[in-house]
Amino acid sequence: MLSLSMGLRQSLGLFMQPLTHDVHISVSDFTLAIAVQNLAWGFLQPVAGALTPRFGFRPIMVAGAVMYVAGLVALATANGLFG
Repeated sequence: MLSLSMGLRQSLGLFMQPLTHDVHISVSDFTLAIAVQNLAWGFLQPVAGALTPRFGFRPIMVAGAVMYVAGLVALATANGLFG
C-alpha cells in the first residue's frame, strides 16, 4: 500500500497544470492539499501501527484502502477549492 500511494502522490505533479485548470484552483491551493495529505499520512501512520496488534493487519489495511479510495473519489469529483 505504501508503494502504491507514494507512486501516486509523487506523480501528482505531472497532473498539476491540467488539474488546477479544470478544478479552477491555484497552484498554491493544490500544493497545500498535497502537503496536508502528507502530514495526515505522517500523523496517522503511527496510529495505524499501534492499532495493528489490537485489531490485526487485515482490518487496518482494509480501512486504509477504503479511506484512500474515498480520497481519490473526492479528488476525482472536486469542482473547486472546497472539494
